[in-house]
Amino acid sequence: MAVKKKKQKIKVVKKEWYQVKAPKQFGNAIIGEISASEPQKLIGRRVDLPLSELTKNIRLHGIHIKLKIHDVSTKNAITFVEDYEILPAMLRRYVRRRRTRIDDSFVVKTKDGMNVRIKPIIVTAFKSKGDVNKNLKQTSRELIYQRVSNSSYDDFVSDVVNHKLQSDIIRKLSKVYPIKYFEIRKFVLTKAKPTNIKVNEKVENKEVEKDESSSN
Repeated sequence: MAVKKKKQKIKVVKKEWYQVKAPKQFGNAIIGEISASEPQKLIGRRVDLPLSELTKNIRLHGIHIKLKIHDVSTKNAITFVEDYEILPAMLRRYVRRRRTRIDDSFVVKTKDGMNVRIKPIIVTAFKSKGDVNKNLKQTSRELIYQRVSNSSYDDFVSDVVNHKLQSDIIRKLSKVYPIKYFEIRKFVLTKAKPTNIKVNEKVENKEVEKDESSSN
């Protein structure tokens, strides 16, 4: 005689919906909804979207932002910017014949203790090589270090998204050699140790002069 098996009851987990809010750099705008059975299960989840959706500027569609949920308040999932990247298709438009592309990658600690891997790209107006490229890369690295190490992480993100940091640096790099483009092609929070960067006294003085002039 066959033994009847007892039917196992399937426990249905009820999920609730939470609004995902962008960081304060984007006005804490609601960017979507996400479901979870418990608020704490949202912590650490990521949202990947084009920067154009946050800024309403279609020209920034080739830049992607990764937001990470770090807190849940009532029915709102609060995020911060974890990763920023210009897509390869957009980068290819910058580089043309008779130009030189210079890439770099290093880690800087912000004023509030966040380690950020920064990957800038320099595109010269004309072909360059040797000492010129080395000088451009070093000067760029020092300028970024000076700026980021004296800024909070939120201020750094704002400066990159608003293109303020890029504009300031291309102006200074152009004194070394004609520059067509300067971009932060990627930055991401990391656990890696900060890169040991020695700042040239001339670069440091330029930053001091800038700070003094802006305060007047």
